[in-house]
Amino acid sequence: MYEPTKSETQELYLKIWLNFSVGHLSQEQLAKLFDCSVDTIANAIKWAAENRTKFDTPIYAEAAKEAVEARLRELKNDIIRVKESTPVNWNAVIGMNRLIQENEELLWKLQTVIQDKSLVTINNTTQVNQVLKAKDEIMEGMSDGERQQVISRIREVIGKQDNNQERSG
Repeated sequence: MYEPTKSETQELYLKIWLNFSVGHLSQEQLAKLFDCSVDTIANAIKWAAENRTKFDTPIYAEAAKEAVEARLRELKNDIIRVKESTPVNWNAVIGMNRLIQENEELLWKLQTVIQDKSLVTINNTTQVNQVLKAKDEIMEGMSDGERQQVISRIREVIGKQDNNQERSG
């Protein structure tokens, strides 16, 4: 089997595979979308399926986003064709609108993941950036002694969280 060596080719193969699996596009549609042969698409799908663990999460997120965008384009084109047909199949229109809505929600979530990948959360609720901003606002009007008390209290809380995570882990 062909083993792509360039990282650009590997990323392209991953995008093809994600468009195939997430975007639900046929190999012929993928060949047209990526301007290559059906054999290249088949090789890309096979290679990416076997080697997908080699890629970082941001590459997956970006490729999945592109796959969902392509799927949305296809669905929107399909719904136009269905609405222009005579007689209009309203059940198909309703189903396609539901698929479009689900894909738009997925796209929104993927975009959020891509944009917010630098944010770290504590216990999945409080974001570090929010904690730092609040700490800065609180400390502006405090004396040095009060600041030291806040800092020691924050260290206590963080230490307790670390100890609890070690015990449960």
